[in-house]
Amino acid sequence: SAIVIVSLSLALYTILKSINRNLALLALVLKLADAFLTLVIALTHVVALQVLSNLSTFTATTQEQMKALIGVFLRSHISLTSIPGMFLGLSMSIFLYLLIRSKYIPSFLAKFGFISYVLIFIYDFLFILSPSISSTPIIQIIGLGPNIFFMPIIGFWLITKGLKIQKV
Repeated sequence: SAIVIVSLSLALYTILKSINRNLALLALVLKLADAFLTLVIALTHVVALQVLSNLSTFTATTQEQMKALIGVFLRSHISLTSIPGMFLGLSMSIFLYLLIRSKYIPSFLAKFGFISYVLIFIYDFLFILSPSISSTPIIQIIGLGPNIFFMPIIGFWLITKGLKIQKV
């Protein structure tokens, strides 16, 4: 996942730096933070699972304590992913703002993507402030739903139509 995030980030930066170098660089830095945090979360989960698989080396009391501690950690996965999710929402909002300005893709598509990533940022920020509210199905649908539609639509568009980059 982190490799895909970095690859996408570098491609978007390369394409959009001619529109606004500073904003494209800011979005790139935010995407790199997203990739780093995603990688750290994945690695900590691997470490937690490694500890669980080696519980026999601990005393019985320690085993129960370790299981409880790792259980709390693994159950907090959604909370942990809300932090890189905020970086995702903010960075992609900036990239899509630049795509709106560039006219490389249709305006309606870029605006829909922009809104979908702003909603992801708001959803993840709300999750940090109030996990119980953001866990309700309607909030999840509003926060994540538009992006679920945007991703395959923009992917299909880029595969079939590509970017309309005008030569200067």
